[in-house]
Order: sequence, then C-alpha cells, then structure tokens
Amino acid sequence: MTALAAATESLVICLDKAAADLDFVSHRLEEEFQQRYGSTTQADPMCLLKRIKRLQRDLPEVRSECHAVLEAKQNLIDAAKRQLTGNRDTLQRLQSKVGIPKQEDDETFAAFCAALSEWEAKTALHNTGGGPALSRDDLNKAFVQSVFGAL
Repeated sequence: MTALAAATESLVICLDKAAADLDFVSHRLEEEFQQRYGSTTQADPMCLLKRIKRLQRDLPEVRSECHAVLEAKQNLIDAAKRQLTGNRDTLQRLQSKVGIPKQEDDETFAAFCAALSEWEAKTALHNTGGGPALSRDDLNKAFVQSVFGAL
C-alpha cells in the first residue's frame, strides 16, 4: 500500500510541476507578445484570440436576444395594425354619422400602411419558396438568419 501511496504522490508532484511549467510558458508568451505587439500598431494575436473566444461565447445569447426583439417587434406591429386600423375605421364611421366628410389624403395612415407593406415584403421574401407557408416564429428565425448570415 505504501508503494501505491508513493506512486500517487509522485504522480501528483509531476502534475503540479507540469502545471507550473505551463503557467511559466504562458506567462513568458504573454510577456513576449506584449513586448512585440504592445507598443506598435500591429494586432496582438493573443488579444484577438481572446476576443474571438469571448464573441463565440456571447453569440448564442445575442442571437436569442435578437430573436426576442424581432418577435416583440412583430407582436407590436400586429397589435398596432389591429388597433390603429380599427380606430381609423371607427373614426370614419363616426365622422360619416356626424356628417363630416371622409378624409382620403390621410398622410399619417398612408405612411403607416407603407411601413407595414415594407415589413411584410421583407418577411414575405422568406415565405415564397413554393412550399408550405411559414409561421411567424419561422419567419422571424429566417429573417434573423438573413440579417446575420451564418455566424
């Protein structure tokens, strides 16, 4: 049993030495990179690598936040469309009952309709493949992929 304990202790010592050697090499590399790239306009490969790793780590969170924003945007657009169109129709009915002439050149409503048409055209691009119609969620995902590509 003592031989096993001695072998285990020897293995732990070797692993600790290897870890210390790796820390030393890492520290030396960081110093060398700092000396070589720290005071010049060249990019530091270590900093770039750290930044790439951080971006890779943060990308899924950004994607999910973007998806949530697009979903909220679509919900807002749908609610605004229902509410504003309903309010405009009610206002026009009330105006006709009172005898106020109908306003055909409503610039605000025309701008709203143009914005809706633009958004629906963007989402329709992802829904014209001859296949089955995509749901709002699928359209949002497709729109996110088209905006951000294959990141």
